[in-house]
Amino acid sequence: MDSQSVRSLALYSSAGLVVAYCVNKLLNSKTNLPYPPGPRPLPILGNSRQIPASSPWFTYHEWAQQYGPIVHLKAIGEHILVINSAKVADDLLEKRSNIYSDRPDIPMIQLMGWDFNIGFMKYGDKWRKYRRLMHHLAAAIMMASVYGYDIQPVNDSFVSLVRAAVERLGESVFPGAVAVNKFPWLRHFPGWLPGFGFQKFCADTRVINTRMKEVPYEFAKHNMLEGTDTTSVVARILISGKHDDNVELIQGVAGLAFAAGADTTVSAISTFFMAMALYPEVQAKAQRELTAVVGAHRLPEISDRQRLPYVDAVYREVLRWRPVLPLSVSHATSKDDVYDGYFIPKGTQVVANIWSMCHDESIYAEPDKFKPERFLDDDGGLVNDPRMNILAYGHGRRICVGRHMADETVWAVIASVLHVYEIGKVKDLSGNDIDIVVRFSGGIVSHPEPFPCSITPRSENEKQLVEGTIAAVYDI
Repeated sequence: MDSQSVRSLALYSSAGLVVAYCVNKLLNSKTNLPYPPGPRPLPILGNSRQIPASSPWFTYHEWAQQYGPIVHLKAIGEHILVINSAKVADDLLEKRSNIYSDRPDIPMIQLMGWDFNIGFMKYGDKWRKYRRLMHHLAAAIMMASVYGYDIQPVNDSFVSLVRAAVERLGESVFPGAVAVNKFPWLRHFPGWLPGFGFQKFCADTRVINTRMKEVPYEFAKHNMLEGTDTTSVVARILISGKHDDNVELIQGVAGLAFAAGADTTVSAISTFFMAMALYPEVQAKAQRELTAVVGAHRLPEISDRQRLPYVDAVYREVLRWRPVLPLSVSHATSKDDVYDGYFIPKGTQVVANIWSMCHDESIYAEPDKFKPERFLDDDGGLVNDPRMNILAYGHGRRICVGRHMADETVWAVIASVLHVYEIGKVKDLSGNDIDIVVRFSGGIVSHPEPFPCSITPRSENEKQLVEGTIAAVYDI
């Protein structure tokens, strides 16, 4: 064999090896795996026209019945994975949290001034810094402890600020909700152009968010300097001097502590009142347990909780029946992944459909009914079933940092109200019950729409107990 033939053979052999290597890589590449099933996307737009701007969890739940526990969507080239199963959420968001703990880029968050919110921060140093301080503030979920401020019973200005800010947030973060989230360069166009009204919306929201952070902070700072407040969390941080060089951090974390605690807590408690008016037999059963365990001369305390399993079941059912956050804040994959034979690319938005998980008929029979008994075993104790864990506080490394305080706060309110009040339907002039329509808002925090109900002391003894507690708290 001459040298030319040897060179040709070597060349062909090398080319063959390269081709074989490429074919092998192609055959074994996980990108050859299919995406999870989902509705057929349209060219360019994908599924964006099929995703509702309000209450998308209902549509996701319907798709789950057709396509299974994970549903893949595309919105103008963006991959979205909707998780409708508690098991899949545990498999991915908990067990693979190293991959599923990032957040997607949502330009509207920065444009509206919500980028101080730890829930939307990218996984990194800034998130860790905020998370550390949030843990420090977790013992202060309400204004009285965060800022030393007592909320007014009606039309409180601080509460109104929070409600306005959160409502605007809910209108802007769902996948496909706003075009600028997919095309960030749109932010550079002036707001007076047709179709660019989001610019004014964002500017107005930034003003609201700035006030939400600065006004209560200045209130607490003023009281600290006057010597009238040394116990609120903000006052203690200012006195310690540990964060003198980072006022923005204190304002952001403290503002977020109140925004997260106030709006979600109000929603959960409002849902509780609706459920008690609709299910008087549940209310009566919980009240019998409270009377037997607590007695008539004091309010229930956290130390009573283990001896009040039915009340605890009522609390759990409130969070399951109508979840405060029907959809989790979107996670994002930090690298490619494969699950159950399906390919999930890096950068995929991952949304946990909490509403669907809480209405899974394979776990919760008759999910639309309010039945605390589903959380109790045959002996009347709380069931030990991981499938029925409380899902309201999120998953993995992104789980709510204030969940323990939120849990105790909502439970304590539910137990105390049940102990001293009777909640019922309002009667019309003819003495007939006025029906309550179960209808909830469709934003990021889902609130019951306004409904009528009556709230009366269970007896003269309970009335005196409430009046005595108020007098002790307010020193009157």
